[in-house]
Amino acid sequence: MTTTWTQSSYCGTGSCVEATYENERVLVRDSIGTVIELRPDVWEVDLEQVAAGRTPTNAHSYPDGRVEWRGVPPYAGTLPVTLRYDADEWATFVAGVKAGEFGVEALAAA
Repeated sequence: MTTTWTQSSYCGTGSCVEATYENERVLVRDSIGTVIELRPDVWEVDLEQVAAGRTPTNAHSYPDGRVEWRGVPPYAGTLPVTLRYDADEWATFVAGVKAGEFGVEALAAA
């Protein structure tokens, strides 16, 4: 089975937040291919925070707009990894979240 990754329709650079839904979980990756796994209910809460202009619970935002998002990688142990996004990548993700492009139902239908 080929994984279909969703990125915001506002992304024009190819380096964007990408997400997919498979096996009852949400996977999120950055432009270098680092992946974290989230439960669907946690993902939906994170999306609500992003839509409201806040940073997800396990993420840190910097004054220059960069965001680092920590989580557990799928299929491999429990040591956390960090996804890194620049200001433009994060801005296009936020726009996609506000447009409803990243909800669990939207990801599952992709």
